[in-house]
Amino acid sequence: MISPQMATDVVSPYPPTMQELEKKVEELEGINKDFGDSVSYWRTRVAEYEKKAERLRDYIVEEMKNSDFDEDTAQTIADIMNFSLAKEHYFTVTVRFSGTMEVNPGDDAEEVISNMHFEMEDSYHTDVDFQIDDVSVEEVDIQET
Repeated sequence: MISPQMATDVVSPYPPTMQELEKKVEELEGINKDFGDSVSYWRTRVAEYEKKAERLRDYIVEEMKNSDFDEDTAQTIADIMNFSLAKEHYFTVTVRFSGTMEVNPGDDAEEVISNMHFEMEDSYHTDVDFQIDDVSVEEVDIQET
C-alpha cells in the first residue's frame, strides 16, 4: 500500500523549482558522460583484442606454412581465441551448359530458363564451404527441337 509520504514524494502538487531541475539535469549529464566514457573504453578494448587476435591468426598461419605448427595445435588456439584459420576468397566462375527441356504451351521458354534455380555441388572438396551470392543468365540461345 502506498503511504501518504510516498504519494507526495512521487507526485508533488508543486512544480519543481528551477534549482531542482538544474540539479536533475546535472545528474543526468553525469550519468550520460559516465556511460559514454564506458562505451568508449569498451570499444577501445574490443578493437585492441581484435587486432591481437588477427596478429595471432596471421602468425599461426605463417608458422603452419613453415611446418612449425601442426594443424591440431593451431586449431585449438583458434578455437580458444574464437577466430577462423581459413581465409575467405571471392571468386567468379563462368559455366556454360546446354540441355533440353519441355515447356508447356503458353509458357515462354526464355522466361522459364531465366527463372531456373542453379545450385553447385562440390563432391571432391567436402571440407570447402562456399556460398553462391549471385547467379545471372547472360545469354540464352533457344532452339525448338
